[in-house]
Amino acid sequence: MKLDTIISIKKEVIKALLEKLSEALSLAERQLEQARQGAIEAPGRMQSRYDSAKQEFSYLAESYQKRIFQIKNEISTLEEWKVRQTSKEIVDVGSLVETEEDRNKKKSFYFILPAGAGEIVKNRRLRKTITIISVKSPLAKELLNKRVGDSLVIASRKLTITCLH
Repeated sequence: MKLDTIISIKKEVIKALLEKLSEALSLAERQLEQARQGAIEAPGRMQSRYDSAKQEFSYLAESYQKRIFQIKNEISTLEEWKVRQTSKEIVDVGSLVETEEDRNKKKSFYFILPAGAGEIVKNRRLRKTITIISVKSPLAKELLNKRVGDSLVIASRKLTITCLH
């Protein structure tokens, strides 16, 4: 594939990832508001000695606030991160890595990014599903600095790198 095609595909994947993160942010903000409302409406300890709903809703709201902060940071990181040409020789941050599992010959695509880990994005041009992995993930740590043809073992699965973009 041509370099500009690969860069375009990576930009499409990041755009789709940002859309997913924006949806997750909206959901978390709605959930935060519901938890806050629940904390306001729940009976307090003065009304019921055994009722801890107010405190539980408060804990829930706090966890949603943390999630919102995390999602905003991920969005900001991805918006500032520039898609660039990566080596076709060595896996690096920004690499789109194709692997093949030795056991069943199943092919998988991984995009190593600084944020957005765990999301799965479908790309129409590649006709593939791409899993976003963080540079901090065990899989990315194993992939980084490897070359096409190198193998690695993750969770008792042997993967071989078949292509780098």
